[in-house]
Amino acid sequence: MKKVDADAEKVLKFNFSYMDNYFKIFNLDISYKIDLKQLESQYHKLQSKNHPDKQNISEIEFSILLNNAYKNLNNDFLRACHILALNDIDILHDQTAVKVKQETLIEILEIQEQISEQDNIKIIQELQNKITENFNQNLEKSMSLYQDNKINESSQFLIKAKYLKKSLEDLKIKKSQIRNAT
Repeated sequence: MKKVDADAEKVLKFNFSYMDNYFKIFNLDISYKIDLKQLESQYHKLQSKNHPDKQNISEIEFSILLNNAYKNLNNDFLRACHILALNDIDILHDQTAVKVKQETLIEILEIQEQISEQDNIKIIQELQNKITENFNQNLEKSMSLYQDNKINESSQFLIKAKYLKKSLEDLKIKKSQIRNAT
C-alpha cells in the first residue's frame, strides 16, 4: 500500500504525467477490465487522507482530481474513452473527436428518427433494449480492438457507442414525457 501513497504524493506535487493518467493515481494497469473493488478501496483510502475539510488548496485540487478520476474509471464507457484519450484520441469532445464514419451517422440519424416518431411506451422500451445491446457490443468491440492494438478501429466503435449512449438518454427523456402526458 506504500505504492499508492507514493503515487498520491507525486500527484500532489502536480506531476502532470500522473494527472493525465487516472490509472496511475489508483496504481492500476491501463486496462478496460479493472477490479472495481480495488478501485473503490483505493479511492476511499486516498480520499480519506486528502479530504478537502482537512487539507490545504493543493490537497483540495487533488481531491477534485481524485473524484474525477474515480468517476471516469468506475464507468465502463468513460474508462474506455480515457484509455483512448491516453493514446491521443478524443471521443468525448465533438470539436476535437475523431471523424465519424458516414454509415455510423446514418444509423444514428435513423435511430433518432425512430425515437422522435414513437409514442408507444412498449415499443420505446423494446427500442431501448435494442440500443442498449448495441451500445454494449460496440463498447466491448472497441476495447477488444484496443487490446489488439487497433486503436483507430477501436475509436470508431467507441464513437458509435457514444452516439448510442446519447440515443439512450433521449429515449429516457421521451419515456418521461410520454408518462407525464398521461
